[in-house]
Amino acid sequence: MGNEPIVVFNQGLVGLAPQLVIDNETVVIRATSRQHAACKSFRSGLASSVSKLFAAHDVLHIHRSCCAGLGFSLIRNNQLLFAIGDICSVPLGNVAEYHSHEVRD
Repeated sequence: MGNEPIVVFNQGLVGLAPQLVIDNETVVIRATSRQHAACKSFRSGLASSVSKLFAAHDVLHIHRSCCAGLGFSLIRNNQLLFAIGDICSVPLGNVAEYHSHEVRD
């Protein structure tokens, strides 16, 4: 007891219309209602160099894979600013090619 997996059928991790808060180096996604939400919130850290890129009207895409992998991409004016993690299922904007880099903070 206490370690049972969260079963998510017909619901999202934080519901269908979550609130996104980016505070310094942390991304927090909060459920705005209990309907269709498996949990109240989700928190993930970002490198400080990445969090400084965010600007008004940017679009942050987040995808959670079936095996709990996370992918993030940030797009401004249909141009990819960055993509991190499991990026196979997040939009990459107008990208002709990409290069893999290991980022260390």
